[in-house]
Amino acid sequence: MKKQMTLLAASALLALTACNSSNEPELNNTNDEVAVEISAGMEGVAQTRYSGKTWEANDVIGVTVVDQTNTDTNDSYKKMLDYKNVQCTTATGGETATFTANPAMYFATGCASAKFAGYAPRQENLTGDDLTFAVKTLDAATNPQYKTSSHDSWEQKKLDVIFAEKEGVTKANPKVDFTFTHKLAKLIVKVKADTNFSFANVKPVGGKGTTAETDGPKSTVSKFVPETTGSKFDSEATFYTKTGTLTNGTTDNDKVDAILFHDATATAPYEVETDVVTYTLLVLPQSATKACFYHEVIWDENGTKKDAYKSPAFDLTLAAGQVTTITATVKATGITIEGCTITDWTNNTSADKEITAE
Repeated sequence: MKKQMTLLAASALLALTACNSSNEPELNNTNDEVAVEISAGMEGVAQTRYSGKTWEANDVIGVTVVDQTNTDTNDSYKKMLDYKNVQCTTATGGETATFTANPAMYFATGCASAKFAGYAPRQENLTGDDLTFAVKTLDAATNPQYKTSSHDSWEQKKLDVIFAEKEGVTKANPKVDFTFTHKLAKLIVKVKADTNFSFANVKPVGGKGTTAETDGPKSTVSKFVPETTGSKFDSEATFYTKTGTLTNGTTDNDKVDAILFHDATATAPYEVETDVVTYTLLVLPQSATKACFYHEVIWDENGTKKDAYKSPAFDLTLAAGQVTTITATVKATGITIEGCTITDWTNNTSADKEITAE
């Protein structure tokens, strides 16, 4: 199932707003020029944002013409390459959404074919000729997918990087039918309490967006830590909007010591059901690494009295466009990893693994 949207302006013309006036090609709507029409779907799932099956009102994508071939060798005809990071916004959203943009985008005189690239979430300021921007996923202090003392809402769709490209678009057939794919990985962690362990000791307590327990712990901590001391998780990357390439950083500043779900300073998006807490994070794709689930229960205000639980190491694989689901059960004697399910974004199971924390 694919969610479709049509990016059309009045009179069946696509209107595109460039990031600044210098990006607007000097093209005129003459009888020799043909308007470009763009439609877009989502590969494998009707979902272009972190959750939901529809585009929301005011959603925006950026569109760039990344290549152009001409009917002759006159470089003056390559004006279409000036369409960079063009803005397109839907006023009402929906599974089939109409987008309004400005100025109108036309095939230039002498253009034989063109290649288009689209991405979201659109950024106002891109860097260099490659039109790049930084993607930061796990810096809890500043990241929009965490609630912190300075950020009181979860806004994960700001991180859901998607990309599409279409080449061979011609003047005779000026339809750009994008199919977007997800560039990040989704990590879902379900935390349970064993029958001999209180569920109150598993829930997120004492952090932003949580309520402290009156007769239970004062706070809790849940996170993934590397098995090997000194190892880290990739947290920052560079996204190339013209090619869809996501390149993870290699310095220590591009990495974090833990994948945090909850502590006293930050809380990832979560839902609490009868006997399970479910955290969901968008993370960078990265090679399989040995990780452990760590859970801590703090009983007093100053944090001196606490119990810590850690699971055996397990293989954590995070792939672009896939969902990794891990179930961790906290027991009085430790943590058990009961299951790790790796699926694509359509939730078709391809592998299972489970853990227990003790």
